[in-house]
Amino acid sequence: MKKAKYSQVYTFRETKVTSNNIKNYEKEIFSLMEVSDFVAFDTEFTGGLGLRNLNSSKPNQRHTALTNFVTRYGMVEFGLSFVQSNRSTPTITTFTFPVLDGKKFLSDTSSLLFLKQNKFDFNYLFENAIIINPSDRYLVENKSKTFSSEYENEESSYDLTPGTILCRIIGNLFVIEKEKRVSWVNPKLPIVGHFVSMDLYLTLRTFITDIDKNWKKFRSFLQKIEIFDTKLISSHWDRNVPNGLQLLFGRILGDLDIKLEMVSNQKYLEKEKSKKSNVKKNEKKGEMEVESKVEEEEKEKEEEESKNENENEKVVEKNEYTTEFEGGHSAGFDSFMTAIVFYFLTDKFDLDEIESFKGSLFGGNRKIFQL
Repeated sequence: MKKAKYSQVYTFRETKVTSNNIKNYEKEIFSLMEVSDFVAFDTEFTGGLGLRNLNSSKPNQRHTALTNFVTRYGMVEFGLSFVQSNRSTPTITTFTFPVLDGKKFLSDTSSLLFLKQNKFDFNYLFENAIIINPSDRYLVENKSKTFSSEYENEESSYDLTPGTILCRIIGNLFVIEKEKRVSWVNPKLPIVGHFVSMDLYLTLRTFITDIDKNWKKFRSFLQKIEIFDTKLISSHWDRNVPNGLQLLFGRILGDLDIKLEMVSNQKYLEKEKSKKSNVKKNEKKGEMEVESKVEEEEKEKEEEESKNENENEKVVEKNEYTTEFEGGHSAGFDSFMTAIVFYFLTDKFDLDEIESFKGSLFGGNRKIFQL
């Protein structure tokens, strides 16, 4: 794992992957698995926070509570952020997947209201969700073909349901089984979450396999995953820092004087297309018009940058905490925040110390839930 390098501006640009377009992004995501230094993930779900023993420090009790949680409630959104730090500035590529469990699940009114208050779009979910049926999951017993041989056939993904494709993507991230994984996917790609127990269990149950009720048996499966919990790591960095994800993220942006630029993927692509179009038009109209257009664009850019600076100063001032981030409690943006937090924390500890946190998850009152 590499040490952090800081940029003055981090751009959040997510790609929304739906049941209609997942086949277009499958290969890109698998390619990112090969070249990334780590991947952060997050989920949004329909309830369960009030269940007993979810934060118990006793492994058996906690496992039972988490198993009950994932068998009752459903996932509605999944976020992935891949991080490549082999450049002067890190590249963070974020994907957000609307998801619905094909089986029945419960929901808590308070959880649904919480999502709605944070601008979760339920209409978008029902129109675009990737439905995950039990037969789609990665380790179901009736799958005789390996995913490695299946993936090598370029036509194979077109015969699969969107749910099966997403399960294959997540399965290759979380499961260390050579006969199942795409052969060139990085087998040691660290996976990072924040207060990650519920997200981890729900991800495994939704996309990969049922949760074994026997803690010792399931633990042996979990121990194969390179998992890190930023909530736990941050509690060892500075006990005075609020370790809620958005508060921690705001602290990091403030301390390092980093600006956050929010750009929708659609607007980004439109902007890039417009730039290319303007260049072609200007080439035809001669150098003088090109220069005029360039000056105009530079002026607009300066005005936009000035506007962004003012907006960022309102959101994050140095050494202050904030929770006012547009996109918070979206699985994609939360995975992006988790990625930046982990990237920053790798610079606060020796790499051996970071490795020592592997498989240790945050429990109640900073007690460790050791896998």
